[in-house]
Amino acid sequence: MLLFVGLGNPGSRYAGNRHNIGFMVVDAIARRHGITPWRRRFQGVSAEGPLGGERVLLLLPGTYMNESGRAVAEAAHFYKLGVGDIVVFHDEIDLAPAKVRVKTGGGVAGHNGLRSISAHVGNDYRRVRIGVGHPGVKDLVHGYVLNDFAKDERPWVEALCAIIADDDTHQKKILFSPKLLAKVVFADPMLTMDLPAPVTAATGMDALTHNMEAFLAKMPHPLCEGIALEGIALIHQSLENAVNKPDLQSRSKMLIASLMGAVAFQKGLGVVHSLAHPLSALLDTHHGLANAVNIPYGMQFNIKGCEDKFKRIARTLELKKESGEAVVEYLFDLNSNIGIPHKLCKIGVKAEHINTLADLAIADFAHPNNPKPVTREDFKSLYENAL
Repeated sequence: MLLFVGLGNPGSRYAGNRHNIGFMVVDAIARRHGITPWRRRFQGVSAEGPLGGERVLLLLPGTYMNESGRAVAEAAHFYKLGVGDIVVFHDEIDLAPAKVRVKTGGGVAGHNGLRSISAHVGNDYRRVRIGVGHPGVKDLVHGYVLNDFAKDERPWVEALCAIIADDDTHQKKILFSPKLLAKVVFADPMLTMDLPAPVTAATGMDALTHNMEAFLAKMPHPLCEGIALEGIALIHQSLENAVNKPDLQSRSKMLIASLMGAVAFQKGLGVVHSLAHPLSALLDTHHGLANAVNIPYGMQFNIKGCEDKFKRIARTLELKKESGEAVVEYLFDLNSNIGIPHKLCKIGVKAEHINTLADLAIADFAHPNNPKPVTREDFKSLYENAL
């Protein structure tokens, strides 16, 4: 059994507070998975039921935040649960709104609910840290977390609770709110100079995938297509150096190309991203690595009917042969040169995963913008070829 604890304060007065987002998430899990009824026990309210093949006890302590550990300890003692069986959902002011991070153990960062739990059961429980943002000044924190989410924050709060509660689909979902838009972007290549080579390779191929798929996406948008081609050119000029012999010039070009890809793919993405998303959702594969391994196979699939666009890509890559096949060969060679494997089996994919991956891929949001239709059988075949 697992014990899922939502942190917060009981009563309607606190129900909408930022400090109560742990309550909100655990309540959403109960509603999404039909875990009922809620019963008064363990100095709070709890509900018990199956979740993802496990028996789970959901607990909302009624002790108020600062004494949460008393309720958690009582429930854990009753069911003879170890500290490793406890998962705590709580607000985190040091994360931007709607950001979620998971960790085991560590400090409590001034969070009195966590401090109480650590004092009663030990420190090595799992924490799901849910970002609510920081008021900017330490003296304002108390009032900030004990105030309700603003009206314009509620849509992302509701969406985030639903996403955390719905892990059964293994689908990647987009969370959007104007509140999440950055006010300032620090695009400084010096900040990327110490990025490890494998991360540079995977994220670089992710940027290349964004630009290539944006260029090929079926929606017409000449501005995005021009941006995408320039992004492809910059990556061609700099990715191998950025991975193998990083310098400021290669890092600068990769940073610019990445930003260009983010602009360009407002036009749409395609089959490669729909191949990659299920790998991350089902097997926790790094998104950039998933794109990197799949991009040669996805581009091969797209050649027929898009010959003219592939000629333009080949010309941008300065290839001797201006063809789709030459582009695919280039992608395999590039992966080899930066340490990316050619086959999915090298990153943990097994034959028994294929059918589930194909089901997830056909349900993904990216491939409807692909330049040609993709069926479930196409996805299955692509995974099998890449395996």
